[in-house]
Amino acid sequence: MGNGTSSQPITVGDDTSGGNCKRTEKRLPWTKEEDLRLVSAWLNNSNDPIQSNYKKNEQYWKEVTAVYNSTTPKNRERLLKQVKDHFGKIKKKVAWFCASWKEANALYASGESDVDLKKRAIQTYEEDHKEDGPFMFEHCWEFLKKQPKWDAYLERLQDMEPEKRKFSVDDEVGQHFTLDDSQDERPPGGKQAKEQRKRKRKDESCIIDLEDELSKFVDAQNAANEGRKEMLETQRRVSSENLEARKLACLAAKDHKESVMLETYRSLMMQDTTGMPDDVRSEHVLALKCFRERLFGKTD
Repeated sequence: MGNGTSSQPITVGDDTSGGNCKRTEKRLPWTKEEDLRLVSAWLNNSNDPIQSNYKKNEQYWKEVTAVYNSTTPKNRERLLKQVKDHFGKIKKKVAWFCASWKEANALYASGESDVDLKKRAIQTYEEDHKEDGPFMFEHCWEFLKKQPKWDAYLERLQDMEPEKRKFSVDDEVGQHFTLDDSQDERPPGGKQAKEQRKRKRKDESCIIDLEDELSKFVDAQNAANEGRKEMLETQRRVSSENLEARKLACLAAKDHKESVMLETYRSLMMQDTTGMPDDVRSEHVLALKCFRERLFGKTD
């Protein structure tokens, strides 16, 4: 799985000074490690919405950029727009993949592993987003999927009305999730976050009730399946017994037929043919021959 960087890396100055020389190139490919540090900077900036710790759009991204650049060599530092645009790309692709992962889990079959589910999710992603190419940010997804802030972001996307979902880029909206970068410039406020938690607790209560009903339904289905299995087994047994009875009847009929033929053959053998006309004697001989072949097979 790639990391979303350019296939042709760009050389950026002389790095003999430990990466502290000032960057002069306009374009620079992002590495996996840089992707993860950018995601971490986004997570760590205003990561507690309950405390209403959020800033204006420009200030928010200034701080994300500052956190990212604080752990970055001078010759690989990024501008605010570069940080914001690249994270928007990561966010969109990972959200799309989360939808594919959710769909793969919904189709889970007994015995499948996480590797199997991920393979199916990647296949679904590539089918749904052919024009965007393969999923290049699996490393970001592995990191983000464990984060409450990312979960809250996905929940907000699902709650939004379709006409309010927009992109800051020209790509078409995904089938399952869409991104509204203008709303995601800052984390949700304290009141909104508290309401989300309250709604989540209510949803969890509904989920428990639903799980109980689902468990009862599964038990009923299992009982019905057992009944069907027993019925099929009885049908197979009866069918087998009927077949055996037909075989025995067929064999008995065959034995009876051969017994009658043998008795007729013996009767013909005992007849005196001396007084028979030539044509009748010939028919008699031919009949004996036919009976002999049917009873004992051809003999030379």
